[in-house]
Amino acid sequence: MAKKTIAYLRSRFLNFMRPPQEDFANIFDSFLHLDDYVAPNLSDYVKGPANAFDNNIAIYDLATGKLIKDSGTSIANINAVAYFDATIGVGGQYSEPSTAIAAGKYRLKVVGNVALTTDNNISEDCYIDLNGFTINCGAFGFIIPTTKCLTLRNTRGVGNITFSYSASKALFHTTAITSKVNHDVYGITINNNSTAAICTIAGTGNVSNHPAGRGLIDKCILNIPNYSICGFYYAAETVTNSIINGAGTGATNTFWNDGTGGFILENITLTGTFGGIFIYAGFVKNITSSLNISIFANSGFDGYITPNGTVRSGSYKNCEFYIEGIFGFNGTIDNSKIYNTQLYSYYTAGSFLDNLLFRACTFLNNINFKLYVSTHRLGAKGTSCIFNGTVIIEQDSMFLRGTIFKSNLTISGKNNEIDGHFTGNIALAGTASSTKLTGKALGTISLAAGVMNCDINVGVTAGTQIKGSDGLPFILGGNVDISNKINFYILS
Repeated sequence: MAKKTIAYLRSRFLNFMRPPQEDFANIFDSFLHLDDYVAPNLSDYVKGPANAFDNNIAIYDLATGKLIKDSGTSIANINAVAYFDATIGVGGQYSEPSTAIAAGKYRLKVVGNVALTTDNNISEDCYIDLNGFTINCGAFGFIIPTTKCLTLRNTRGVGNITFSYSASKALFHTTAITSKVNHDVYGITINNNSTAAICTIAGTGNVSNHPAGRGLIDKCILNIPNYSICGFYYAAETVTNSIINGAGTGATNTFWNDGTGGFILENITLTGTFGGIFIYAGFVKNITSSLNISIFANSGFDGYITPNGTVRSGSYKNCEFYIEGIFGFNGTIDNSKIYNTQLYSYYTAGSFLDNLLFRACTFLNNINFKLYVSTHRLGAKGTSCIFNGTVIIEQDSMFLRGTIFKSNLTISGKNNEIDGHFTGNIALAGTASSTKLTGKALGTISLAAGVMNCDINVGVTAGTQIKGSDGLPFILGGNVDISNKINFYILS
């Protein structure tokens, strides 16, 4: 039999209900005499809030020792407290980083908003946790010597860095214009509210004498104003896993690097509006846009991308790729979806031809391999690509293999060699001399007057015709220059 505890008042326990004393031990484990109960003193208890965050540290509220509250700091953050040797901002030990650094403090935690009063000299390697607060730089920034590095992190909430320049300047810069600027920024929103061109996050100078920021921007949001060159200028920067928002069509040349160290732009989402982006000797991968906006290039020199490296796995809408040949660049476009795009060659007298390679790309709409001016030529190569829209090839010396053309193809450049499946019609302009075509042709092939030295060796269906400049089929005496070699065979 399970035993119980009984509570009773002696004065109210009726004798006639009292069993023999020996029976109590058999029925109950123990007795609680309520007459002996003493109520606790509630003033000895500590009282907490109605709600709190899980794993946050509790701290005393006021000086009574009887109230506690949520500190707003988690155990994980407490474990990291020993890493910091000073606090900055409103309510902190120092007002801004430079004053803490001058006092020999290099691991700083922001505990209130910071307003810079001067350019902050980062004279030693420095780590700053924004901790969910804002550093308002105003017209100032961070001077980082060549051998030092500024590391900025945000470990709680949303941390912001805001600056606004009215003349050419960089947020991260150095006193020596040819020096490198080392910085490492993670998880922060950078708001560029500048009102002039060439007001950048890093790197500012000119072609012959410029700094090259050796920096990393990761998991950040970058807000770019409606002015040219207000992202990075001559900076060998790595920007990854970030969102970049353009404020208008004036936001051109957002990324303009130094041409030697290489710009890396990877896993980027572009929002808002841009006038154009210029990448010089860079690596571009996984760039997407939430809007049908001009991502790379809008018009002219102010907006183009010249990759000396690789463009991979992106979605490029309404773009123009200008492929510059000043140094004989070797660019690659891999596994990309390309919409409404023109690929330009940009050639300077005395320079080498480009060697652009695009592989396994899908061109969703019309594409024009276009000349920048009549003397500019491109030696591009393509393999295993699909062209859904019409294709115009104005450039010379292209080499396409395993290509599927789902619509019409027009060739006006010379020395082009193309192998593929041609669903639409093929038209060779009078300037398309020395063109070589192989593969399967289902539409009409037309040769204009003046085209010479072409080699056409294609399989055709019963309805396919090769026409001369007079519009008549070649087999019926169509006007085709005798220098052209034409061979076609009927597909089974």
